[in-house]
Amino acid sequence: MEQFDYDFHLKAINELIRIAKKDGVIRIYPLTGFKNEPYPYLDELIKTLSSNNFEMELKSTNFRFVPSATHFLNIRK
Repeated sequence: MEQFDYDFHLKAINELIRIAKKDGVIRIYPLTGFKNEPYPYLDELIKTLSSNNFEMELKSTNFRFVPSATHFLNIRK
């Protein structure tokens, strides 16, 4: 069983977007789990959030909290 499911992540990100100021930026990192597995619903999450007219972009990073986490999700309100 997943610790946090897709609905939890979607609600959490929507709340971050709600409280962000206009033109605010939210950065989500890491996009992988501690076992180096990619978040399985990332494409679905991006598609859902993009349909709400938020700017979404995967950006590379040199920061390595999780070794396989090479990107973060950048969301502009």
